[in-house]
Amino acid sequence: LKEVYYEDSILARDGLLLYNVAFCWSRWPQKYDFRKHREVDGWSLEHIVARNEKKLSEEEFLKFAPRVLKEEHWQEYKTACDENKQDEFLSKMLKESYPSEDDHSIQNLALLPKNVNSSLNNALFECKRMKIRDYCADSPGAYWIPPATQAVFFKTIPGTDMSGHFWSSEDRQQYVKSMEKITTAFVTEVKKAVDHE
Repeated sequence: LKEVYYEDSILARDGLLLYNVAFCWSRWPQKYDFRKHREVDGWSLEHIVARNEKKLSEEEFLKFAPRVLKEEHWQEYKTACDENKQDEFLSKMLKESYPSEDDHSIQNLALLPKNVNSSLNNALFECKRMKIRDYCADSPGAYWIPPATQAVFFKTIPGTDMSGHFWSSEDRQQYVKSMEKITTAFVTEVKKAVDHE
């Protein structure tokens, strides 16, 4: 799994589904809800930390990170956009919340319904976290969020920093460790059961 990247979308989706099933199995008696899974129109990969792919309007800019990006930064951002350096500017201003490079590895991917994924619209981690919390509270059926994906955004994966407002490099490492440990244990148990039959 740790060698899987966004470009291998089928493999990445299958790997994240397997991880979700194993994640639930590790929290017995919780079970992965395949009925709800089948009700979702389509599944996609979400970058946990996404870099913005467009130039922000002034309104979008002020909403993007309201605690950091203020009106006095708007002109500087516009100048950076004119030079196609908006990512460098946002990375400088937002630090760990907006890494300087894209990460397409599995340590930065989660499984989400397509309609939820599109609604997140390259938001910062903290904004995604709030939207996913709202979906979990209000929206059944097509907006169902898989349990391991919830754990990523609520930062309840063992070893992740629950108090952090961004997906850090340490969080990424703990996520992959969790995947490796839980999925290996689950597959081992399944193999034992099959061999026993």
